Amino acid sequence: MKSLSFILLSVMFVFACSSSQNTVRQGDEKPEWIDNPYKLFPKSMYLVGVGTGDTREAAENNAFGSIAKIFRSKIQVQQSVYEQFLETDTQFSSTSQLKRRTTVGADEELKNIRTEQTYFSPNEGLYYALAVLDRSETEAMYEEELQENDRKIGELYGLYKKSNNKIHQYTYLAKALALDGQNQAIEQKLDIIAVQKFQREPSVSSRTLQEEMRSLRERITVQLQPEEGTPDEVQDYMREMIGKLGFKMVNGNADFIFTYSLTLKPANLQRNDATGFNWKLTVVVKDNTKGYTLKAFNVEKRTLGISEEQAQAKVLRSVHKECTENLYKQFVAYLTSL
Repeated sequence: MKSLSFILLSVMFVFACSSSQNTVRQGDEKPEWIDNPYKLFPKSMYLVGVGTGDTREAAENNAFGSIAKIFRSKIQVQQSVYEQFLETDTQFSSTSQLKRRTTVGADEELKNIRTEQTYFSPNEGLYYALAVLDRSETEAMYEEELQENDRKIGELYGLYKKSNNKIHQYTYLAKALALDGQNQAIEQKLDIIAVQKFQREPSVSSRTLQEEMRSLRERITVQLQPEEGTPDEVQDYMREMIGKLGFKMVNGNADFIFTYSLTLKPANLQRNDATGFNWKLTVVVKDNTKGYTLKAFNVEKRTLGISEEQAQAKVLRSVHKECTENLYKQFVAYLTSL
């Protein structure tokens, strides 16, 4: 897994907030919680944030962001190839009932933040909002999610051990590793939220899952077969795509055979200030473990440039993206569907 630095803080609403204050207080005298929020909500029991804005929504967003900043510098966001398996399988997504879900970084969210107080200052023309995260309540939510993830990991690992099909085994392990990554992120949040140090004995250790996957990937093989006339760069892009999955490249018999081609034809633009190509990328994947050929991956586009060299470079950049992003996602979706 590759550790990513945190991106610029953003806040989004996923479910409507259940607020204890539906009306906005206003007046010349500011409430005490603006300068001393922990007087109302003790730090031992709550995390709080105060925000301001031209609108109530903006003030609430900033208040939620204040709480998120507490986590932002301490949580290491983990992102890997395995997360893709969860995106295409709703069976393994979180089902926790949340009052508010707030992003704190790259795909990292906090649960159960609510607006507790709001105030409008006529003199300043500003809204103030007090957001609250109940430590014990939120801790219980995360612990429940950990337990559910552990249960799923145990089931997936059991399926992996029973299966004789190494592609199915890969799918089970990938899903288990994705859930394990979620659990690691949850534990980092609990280190901040929980009043007492949280201790957990996982159903299957991270090290076991990673070692099993490392061994398995060495046994899954891929052969690349470029058709005549395909630029050499395309093979590099295909290798990069397979490398993201960690499968082994071979020249002989393989579990998967990728046959691919890229054709370029000059575009008839009838203009002097630009040139271009009509191009077509085709990839056919044969799964020898099942004797099944996947539906062909086809992309047809026209790319223009101020010169032939520039147009060709732009074509290859587009092909690189198609191979390493779109083809990759389609292949992962296939693996997930097994």
